[in-house]
Amino acid sequence: MGTNPGKPKLKRHHHTVPRLLLRRFADGRRIMRVPLDGSEPKPIGIGDATVRSHFYSMQDETGQRDDTIENLLSDLEDQAARVLTKIITEYVWPLSCFQPDGGVRHLGGSAAR
Repeated sequence: MGTNPGKPKLKRHHHTVPRLLLRRFADGRRIMRVPLDGSEPKPIGIGDATVRSHFYSMQDETGQRDDTIENLLSDLEDQAARVLTKIITEYVWPLSCFQPDGGVRHLGGSAAR
């Protein structure tokens, strides 16, 4: 895909755990990685945690990798982050479907697409 100037560059690094969740366990911008093999834990950046190359990529009908699923998940994560931030920082609960900012209604509508 990298040879077609008309198409945007593919996202290669996909988070298997959304960054909005990782941030809640991080100390600033870093999180502690604890290897399952018993080796020494070490701090890593949120951008590098739970990342797999092309985890959500699929091939289109021409055999080229496609980012559609990763892009949809990224959009959903952005919308969920706004709602969760409102709950956590403004102590807004329960959320109303009639809130001016759309709240859950907006999030649910996007997930249904």
